[in-house]
Parts: sequence; structure tokens; C-alpha cells
Amino acid sequence: MQGSKEGLEISVEGHYTIENQPQNALVFHIDKLVFNGLELPDTTRTELEDEFDLGFYPKEIVPFIEATEAVIDEGQLTVKLKLSLKSNS
Repeated sequence: MQGSKEGLEISVEGHYTIENQPQNALVFHIDKLVFNGLELPDTTRTELEDEFDLGFYPKEIVPFIEATEAVIDEGQLTVKLKLSLKSNS
């Protein structure tokens, strides 16, 4: 992702992973963060990930759906979902 406004420019590169603990989620990880041409350090990227949850939680939308795979190809994110009909109680 990239954008600019009023003389400020930002660029974010990252990837998605499927995580199942503490719940099934499609989580975005920031690999590279550039602000006004300066690449920011790992600590800044980590703080940004901690402060802003960029994840997607399928069960919050439909309780019996679970994300199983995420692939980015040519600027398009494809997420594979499966039905999870067993009870967790």
C-alpha cells in the first residue's frame, strides 16, 4: 500500500499469515514501512502492528467459517475458507 497527502508519503509492504491461536485469523505483518523516503526500523513496524489490528477474523462474521490459506498474487489477496461445523463447547 502507498499513499500521500499534504506533502507526506507513506509506503507499507507486508504479508498475511493464518493464525489459529488464540482464534482463527488472517493476520497482516508489516515487512517494510517507508515514511517520506526513509525506511523505518523494525521496532516502529512492531509498534504499528501492535497498535493497529489489521487482521481479519472470519468467525466474527460467520461463526462456522475458518480461514485456511492466504495468497497474494499480482496485487490480489485470495483467502481460502472452510466450513467448521463442529461445536467448540
